[in-house]
Amino acid sequence: MSAPTAITTVDDAYLCQIIGSVERRLVFMTPGMSDQVAEAICNKWLQLPSEAINIIVDVDPEVCRMGFGTIGALKKLHDQAKKVESAIHEQTGVRIALLIADDVTLFYAPTPLLIEGGSDTQLRPNAVKLNLVPTDIAKDMGLTDAGGVASVGTNSISPQKILDTTNDLVRNPPMKFDIARKVRVFNSQIEFVEFELRGHQIGKRKVNIPSDLLGLAKDDRTKKLLHSSFQLIDDEDAKISGKEITDEKEKIARDFLINLPNFGNVILRSKKEEFEAAVETLRKQIEAFQKELEAKLQQAIDKNRASLVNALAPAVIAQTPDRWKKFLPTNPSEDDIRQVLDCELAEQFGSAEANLKKIDISLIFKGVTYETLNDPEFVKIVKKKMPILRLYEEYDAAKEAQQRLF
Repeated sequence: MSAPTAITTVDDAYLCQIIGSVERRLVFMTPGMSDQVAEAICNKWLQLPSEAINIIVDVDPEVCRMGFGTIGALKKLHDQAKKVESAIHEQTGVRIALLIADDVTLFYAPTPLLIEGGSDTQLRPNAVKLNLVPTDIAKDMGLTDAGGVASVGTNSISPQKILDTTNDLVRNPPMKFDIARKVRVFNSQIEFVEFELRGHQIGKRKVNIPSDLLGLAKDDRTKKLLHSSFQLIDDEDAKISGKEITDEKEKIARDFLINLPNFGNVILRSKKEEFEAAVETLRKQIEAFQKELEAKLQQAIDKNRASLVNALAPAVIAQTPDRWKKFLPTNPSEDDIRQVLDCELAEQFGSAEANLKKIDISLIFKGVTYETLNDPEFVKIVKKKMPILRLYEEYDAAKEAQQRLF
């Protein structure tokens, strides 16, 4: 007589063997199964009464995408159960397997086929076999000789549920990975980086002045060709101009990024996490800058706009733009014209809040292609800039097969 318990190895061949040996009852709870195992169960359904077999699976399409089973096996089981006037049942989220074959109980960890492949090693323990059916297990599975009421797999799987799973897998199909077929892949030690600070040079920002406000253009053609602008604020005020932010951005770039002429900036992947932390600190500095200086910037904008209104007012009063007539009374006063002028310039200047919101960081990482890493010119420049760097490592990885799992 064999020992009451044993640690063993379970694969499809073993499952088919033990299912084929069943004489009285078969209870099988598993996330999913292969076509081969499903075929063995269907054959056994032709030999035993329909109530002697209870199959419990998870009908979630993720089961197939992870490789715990196939949609073909699910359909095969459902069709056979219908023929013998039985049903298969559902247990959402089950990720362990339990097999009761007559008086043998098998607990094992199902193998996700998309991740793990076959092994040449004969002994790969993944199961515990008991030559008995524990009472509590028998009750939970609803075995009548134990007087139990099933606590799992109580709902039968409807045809609509299988159809929904099938449609989901059509929209987002699983791919089979053939672990036996290997390809060479590479792991680059560097990445390209696009690191840009935008909208930060407030001191250099210009305000466009419509040509008809200058009082110099007399005809439409000249008005169209004549352009002028006014500086938003005095760039000597470094605190408002955003110079501190610019300097910090440039420091981060100097500390982490390596410029490769004709190719762009790169960063060592080993420095990436530290670089991202520095960029995040800069983001917070920008947020603090925006909150702290909004009132001061608005004051500077208002002051410069008032100066511009005073400078333009005499020319605009002498030659009021035709497009303003709908806003002005028939005989407008100088104050009326100045107010309309101020309103238009206010729109051109924008508010401090709007100007500060334009400040943001653009950070994009781009992987280096295998072709680039083998470009002689690229290699030459990298060796000159980083003489001790090993550009990349190559290793074996599983190649995605073209065959679908369903």
